[in-house]
Amino acid sequence: MIQPIVKSKLYEDVSRQIKELIKTGTWEEGMRIPTENELAAQFHVGRNSVREAIKSLQMTGILTSSPGRGTFVTGNALHAICLNELFTIMSDEKYMTDLIETRLALESYMAYLAARRADASDLSAMDGILKVMHGCTSKEELMKQGYLFHRKIAEAAGNKILSGFYHSIETQLLSQRDLDFLTMEVYQRGIGDHEAILQAIKAHEADLAKTLMEQHLRRDYQRYLDTRAPE
Repeated sequence: MIQPIVKSKLYEDVSRQIKELIKTGTWEEGMRIPTENELAAQFHVGRNSVREAIKSLQMTGILTSSPGRGTFVTGNALHAICLNELFTIMSDEKYMTDLIETRLALESYMAYLAARRADASDLSAMDGILKVMHGCTSKEELMKQGYLFHRKIAEAAGNKILSGFYHSIETQLLSQRDLDFLTMEVYQRGIGDHEAILQAIKAHEADLAKTLMEQHLRRDYQRYLDTRAPE
């Protein structure tokens, strides 16, 4: 439901409410939105505030204008809104701390479940990834294989909800530019952690797999902090 705008940065509030209208399905993708005059009356603001809001949403791929036809919600507006919100979260200084805390809770238990549920095909897939990791010649390739190893653990855990959460986290990690500070040597040191985790999973030692995963993630986070520390 559209509400009167009462805050100081009017165009930002208009933009926020427009995004909510799209997220709730009130304005569907591909739909033509009301005119600037109509929106100004509905939001209780001036046309300039509406115009600025529309421009900001066009720049992020949420709205598009066609001369003589009007302004429309783009076909991938919901995806654009999600990306916009993700980048807002990632710009927060506490983002990496929140992310590692989430990974500690999620992935440690995934390793525990994988040790109890992994079958021969799961173990074979993880073995194959580790072999590829040993042959990686770039940190980008090694990083992607590392995340693939974690993804296989998520799948071996046999819980679709946990696996879905991990996929979401992996997407955020791959988008995190701060990880560019990590060196090839840092990623190579992580291979030993992965090998130890896999051995625990193969031995069906669930508690050990959980502990090793937690230690691995804590070491990774400390390595990240070390690269960020002032010299």
